[in-house]
Amino acid sequence: MADITLGYWSVRGRAQPIKYLLAYANVDYKLVNYDMIKNEDGTVDRDSWLKKKFSFNFDFSNIPYLIDSDFKVTQTDAIMEYLARKWEMRIPLHALTQLWLLVMHLNGTLPLQSCAT
Repeated sequence: MADITLGYWSVRGRAQPIKYLLAYANVDYKLVNYDMIKNEDGTVDRDSWLKKKFSFNFDFSNIPYLIDSDFKVTQTDAIMEYLARKWEMRIPLHALTQLWLLVMHLNGTLPLQSCAT
């Protein structure tokens, strides 16, 4: 069984880069999906997460979350940083240009994402 658990909504979103990093590192992990159900009145039911949210005893009760044995971390950037440092991932010099283009696009689209939700 995997020592790492990743939790997020049952959609692509802020957990997707984490999934890519775990795949790149060839790491097995358990994925826990939480459903958002649209009600007839147009509201969204997020009870699958809200009922469990505080039972994890996170410093910041939010998703995505990652549990690595006894270590718990939330928020996409913090999780990515943790995993990269854990496995001492290094980026080849020739890939830095592509990385910074990716970072610029990511930082440019995240404000749009918050407007849409």
